[in-house]
Amino acid sequence: MVNRNVKLKNRSGDYLYPYTDNIPTASTSAAGKVRLDSTPTSGSNNAITSGAVYTALSSIASDLTVAHKAGNETFTGVKTLQAADDDSWNIKKANGDYTEASPAKQVQGSFRVFDKNNKIMGDVRFTRTTAGVQVAQLLARNAATGSEVNCVISCNVDKNGSIYTYAPTPATNDNSTKIATTAFVKAQGYIGTANLATCHVIIQTYVNGTSWYRVWSDGWIEQGGRVSISQDTQTTVTLLKAFSNTDYMVLISACRSGMQTGGDGNFTVEYTSSSQFKWGNGDDFSGTGIWYACGY
Repeated sequence: MVNRNVKLKNRSGDYLYPYTDNIPTASTSAAGKVRLDSTPTSGSNNAITSGAVYTALSSIASDLTVAHKAGNETFTGVKTLQAADDDSWNIKKANGDYTEASPAKQVQGSFRVFDKNNKIMGDVRFTRTTAGVQVAQLLARNAATGSEVNCVISCNVDKNGSIYTYAPTPATNDNSTKIATTAFVKAQGYIGTANLATCHVIIQTYVNGTSWYRVWSDGWIEQGGRVSISQDTQTTVTLLKAFSNTDYMVLISACRSGMQTGGDGNFTVEYTSSSQFKWGNGDDFSGTGIWYACGY
């Protein structure tokens, strides 16, 4: 007997399966025959098995060429971050708030560099203290001698707008380019307001032509100048710096371009107020007079 393949049709004229294959190939717009791919294939319209999908996703999850949102990872090679000229790289501290006056706890974030032994070599850190102080610090560490030493430069700004910087204090009499702190300056013998009562210094000076004055830290004032005077007259001199009362002293003298042995006038002083005095001149001199006043 000879085996023959018989193709059967329905009334519509379609061949019947399985005797003939009249099922169309599946596409994105029509159902039909489907072929399964065992691996992801570029440009393929075939379906892929769940096992192939699992394998592909597992390889991506462990791929060292990608970065993941969670977990610890080690990066190697040079990484380049690009930004526009006026742009920045932004890193957010989720629980930080620089507008919070008194945080319930201190919040800190930092960029740290570790050595091969996982010891911190240095970092740049940002801290929000419970007192509402915003701190930015640069830290460097060294333990070459076996004992760790630190250097911290700190820029602080408090909630009242006071800005101050902390830095290591150089050794006394250091003469280098290190930053001088207030402690270093004080150690050099700097005279502050606390000890001005025992060691008086000049706190104000003024010079304008032949007029001048100096004010000392204990309130002592000395001043002087020149004034034009005429024979047999009184000239009112206004002091450059007023005294607290009229118990000051005035010294006056004639000013000549050449030497003269006598007849320079008969000078007198009348204290009219704490800010003015009168210069009385006799009948033997007319010209420029020099005055000096001192007192509290």
